[in-house]
Amino acid sequence: MQPAVAAAIGDTELAQRFYAGRYADVLAGSIDSLVAGCEANDVAFVVGALCFVTRVEEAELLLESHRRSRASSGRTLAAGGFFLTVAYARSGDFSRAERTLARAYRETARRRDAWSRCFLFQAVACCHYFQARYGRAAQAALNAQGSAIQARFAYVQMLATDMRAHVFTQRGELDGGLRLLEQARNHARHLGFDVD
Repeated sequence: MQPAVAAAIGDTELAQRFYAGRYADVLAGSIDSLVAGCEANDVAFVVGALCFVTRVEEAELLLESHRRSRASSGRTLAAGGFFLTVAYARSGDFSRAERTLARAYRETARRRDAWSRCFLFQAVACCHYFQARYGRAAQAALNAQGSAIQARFAYVQMLATDMRAHVFTQRGELDGGLRLLEQARNHARHLGFDVD
């Protein structure tokens, strides 16, 4: 009998719960459980769930702990860096967001695949968007979408499409924005996200 093969980063059951927006379930099944930990392949998504429920300091600690481990993965560093970058940008701490993004970019050098690149491009898009640099945000989101398509990664396709929709709306291009929002909504439904 063959030993069970661990699911790849982004393909685990916990990651699927994360994509569906079930952040409390992600945390209950990992760091908020009696065991209070998570598998190395789930670190990025636990970091993301922590950020989305405003437990950013814990997210930082978890990602830092992963950095020190020998199992440190480029995908985890890219995705974890993305989630922290977004948390800082949304709170208006742009210098910290940019430092976090720069660190994720440096740490993933020579280990970046399309999956990692789409998270990094999306982080760039978020930094620009929250600073009202809409042209740059749109280009970075388009790059994120292209990398997500190459990686066959529906979650970042959804994020990038949503970002582009918001940029269109900010620029007053309502028809294009609404069309892209509907595409993002369809991506979200496909992922199991409750969008109604």
